[in-house]
Amino acid sequence: MEFEKPSRYNVAMDDNAQEHGEDETVSDPEVCPDATILLDNLRKDQNNALAGERWHESSQLQQAIVVLPEATSGPNAEGLLMRVLTLIRNICQRLQRYHRNRGLDERADRFRLYVTDMQSLMR
Repeated sequence: MEFEKPSRYNVAMDDNAQEHGEDETVSDPEVCPDATILLDNLRKDQNNALAGERWHESSQLQQAIVVLPEATSGPNAEGLLMRVLTLIRNICQRLQRYHRNRGLDERADRFRLYVTDMQSLMR
C-alpha cells in the first residue's frame, strides 16, 4: 500500500476503501468543512480496519469518529477546538504505538500522519 503525501486534514487514503465499495461522504451542512474532511478520512480508515479484521483499530477509530459530529454540529457546536483535537490526537497516538510495537510500520506511519496533523492544528 502506498500513501500520498498528506496535507492539512487530508490524510492520504489507500485504494482499499474504493475496492470494497466504501465511498461514504458527509453532507451535513452543519458540520464545518475541515471536520468533514477529517471525519471522511477517519471513516475510510475504519472501513479499511474492518475489512482487514483489525478490530482494536476499528474500535479506537470509532471513538474518534463519535467526537467530531458531537463537537462540530448542533446548537452548542464548539468546532475543532483544543479539546477535540487532543482527543483525536491521543487516539491516533495510541494506534501509532500499538502498530509500532507489533512491527507494523506502515500502519504506524499512517497514524503518525494524523498525530502530526493534529499537533500542527493545536499550535
